[in-house]
Amino acid sequence: NVEVDEGVFADLTSLEKHSTVKGTVKRTKTEITVDTNSIRDEKTNAMGIYIERYIEYETNPKVEIKFKRSESGPSGGLMTSLSIYNQLVKEDITKGLKIAGTGTMESDGTVGEIGGIEYKVLGAAKGKADIFLSPKGENYQDAIKIVKKHNLKIKVIEVENLKDAISKIKELNK
Repeated sequence: NVEVDEGVFADLTSLEKHSTVKGTVKRTKTEITVDTNSIRDEKTNAMGIYIERYIEYETNPKVEIKFKRSESGPSGGLMTSLSIYNQLVKEDITKGLKIAGTGTMESDGTVGEIGGIEYKVLGAAKGKADIFLSPKGENYQDAIKIVKKHNLKIKVIEVENLKDAISKIKELNK
């Protein structure tokens, strides 16, 4: 249960664009002060606190994941999951291929669609990836259009879930 003091955030109209505001968050018996940035344009007066669940797992063998500050968010779920899997198995499933991709990772292993697929495909191609894994459906269709439009040298593979992604990566190496 998280409570935010509503009075702190009541008048957003007086804030300048990208102002930093201190707010108090109460969780159980702990109270912390956090900074949050406002977003203000012609349509939006908003600010908020992003709440995320932190779960720590112990694995054997030990898995270590390090992210750059710019590498975060739900759209990295598929690639993070594949990285963990690749550290847990004895054989490197990539077999030297440079694999990029995107998609949220649901608790049942389903790969969910994301926004901004064009930028992710273009970034993967710029980074000289061989393969781009895309969530099935509209994301996949859009990724194929981007590859054709820009004549990119990257193969787009549609994946439905983590098991499907692992299977399709293994098939590439046969």
